[in-house]
Amino acid sequence: MRFHVEEHRYFTLVERLEGAPDGVEATIIRISPRLSAFVTVKVPFAYRLPAGTPEPDCVQVRDHTVVHGSFMETADAEAWAIGYVEGLKPCPHPKGGRQ
Repeated sequence: MRFHVEEHRYFTLVERLEGAPDGVEATIIRISPRLSAFVTVKVPFAYRLPAGTPEPDCVQVRDHTVVHGSFMETADAEAWAIGYVEGLKPCPHPKGGRQ
């Protein structure tokens, strides 16, 4: 897995994760060079969230969970997102279920 930088006319930085498991998405956005990099990981209910995921950092939306993080350094944001995605485990129920 790795992040791919996309050209964007409004944000300083937009990166999307390539090579994630089916249905999992991760995006890093930096609005301004002086602000934190915001990480969003979208996880379908077919996966369990890694242990220790703080409740305030995640929101359940339709058939997936959205997890957020914020980091001053882009490299830290990338490492956190990749580590988080690597920590996902398939849900034992064949159709997935609520986290």
